[in-house]
Amino acid sequence: MDEKNWIIISGIGLILLYLVIYLGSKSPLDIFGITVGVMLLISGFYTVDRRIKVTVSYITAEFGVNIVQWLILIYIYYYNHSYVSSTFFYYLIGAVLITAFLVNQVRKNYLQSSGNGQNVIISFLRDKTRLILLFTGVFIIIASIAGFITSYAPIFLYGITLGLMVFIHGFYFERRGFSISERRDIANALTRNIKFSFNYVMAMGVLLILQFLILRYFIHQMSIQDWSTAGTISLCIAIIFSIQIYRRFKNIQ
Repeated sequence: MDEKNWIIISGIGLILLYLVIYLGSKSPLDIFGITVGVMLLISGFYTVDRRIKVTVSYITAEFGVNIVQWLILIYIYYYNHSYVSSTFFYYLIGAVLITAFLVNQVRKNYLQSSGNGQNVIISFLRDKTRLILLFTGVFIIIASIAGFITSYAPIFLYGITLGLMVFIHGFYFERRGFSISERRDIANALTRNIKFSFNYVMAMGVLLILQFLILRYFIHQMSIQDWSTAGTISLCIAIIFSIQIYRRFKNIQ
């Protein structure tokens, strides 16, 4: 297994580990641990030849999660002071180090060379759909984590997985041309705009399974409307995902 796959699997494992721990402890500090897993997962997607490929989307995603980490710590300090212990300050130091690391990456890759920054921005502006998907995914993740912290409603856990799916879809999105006949084929359009790979299948598959586990585990803690809406969304995603896999193997054969 190469380093890229190892980082992605480690990120998913960390998310699942802290999610299980949180279900038992209900400590908001464990949500911080989930965000660390999300950051590790994002880093895995941008790892190329054992190094992180620092792009605008990578910085945006990582800073978005880092902001959530600071919001968690601020919430604990001002509104849930019972969790302010030595462990809290360890997480605080971790948040400071993560922020410093990200700022240093921006400084080295963009501030020291204005030309590189301009080229990256121009390349992203050319594909607005991909940029919108990435920003939407980060926004859903941040909003879901914030909602879960304040209400502890399990539907927001589902929202986090949905945000990750949108982000992954944006990361692997590639705009491609279609013939007139292909434009009428929705399934083909959903497949051809994705840079299909093992990492994409693994990440989307794990998140899809996690969604169904959340729906199964919290079936009695969600309202009928929330559960049915989330279940319908996951079912549609599963169908589209199955079509993508089918089309991919059909093209290979």
